[in-house]
Amino acid sequence: MRSRITPGLDCAHCVEELEAGFEISLGNLDRAEELALRKLELAGHSYFYQAGSYSLLARVAFLRQSWDALRTWAETGEEAARAAGEDRLLVEFLAWRTLLARLEGDERAAQGLYRRVTGHARRLGAAPDVAYYDALCAYHEAGGRPELALKMRERQLDDLSGKGQTALEVRCRIEICRMLSEMGGRLEEELALAREAASRLADPSGPLAELDRIVSDCGSSERS
Repeated sequence: MRSRITPGLDCAHCVEELEAGFEISLGNLDRAEELALRKLELAGHSYFYQAGSYSLLARVAFLRQSWDALRTWAETGEEAARAAGEDRLLVEFLAWRTLLARLEGDERAAQGLYRRVTGHARRLGAAPDVAYYDALCAYHEAGGRPELALKMRERQLDDLSGKGQTALEVRCRIEICRMLSEMGGRLEEELALAREAASRLADPSGPLAELDRIVSDCGSSERS
């Protein structure tokens, strides 16, 4: 793809974003960060492309649990998203800020931001991106409310239903199984659904291994 793209074309931004997202899914966060920063450099004065780059950088920071970096990318990304009129990305950055407020112990700000971001999400007219759900599930778990995090994942699953986004569906179902395991809930039905979804992937071995680990960890907890 790179060999066929003339510098300056919009497709150049798409390639960087797709490759960075791919590296994030593999857990190659250093490479993902490198690509996101290159995408930011390509963005120039375009607030739209800047916001997309900050979105990727925020995801990397979250997965690393680098909260100072996440704050930087969320705040800068919010400014770019507002300037570009990109409501979907704005919701994502507000969700990160909501999580950060709770982690910092500012519960009043956290709850205010939560009401604000969920209200924005309802008005989007489209399903929020995965980062929105990651941020708010982490927000609920940080507040000691795993049952609300589970409901958030179930809402994400409803948004993904029937849209052919199998990889995201599998990831969401794995998270639901993990939460149920940690909460001591019944896993059988959700495990079966997750395994069925994984079987539709070109290579289901990784997700199936993750599900097996969840079952193994659950069994170890019950024995102890």
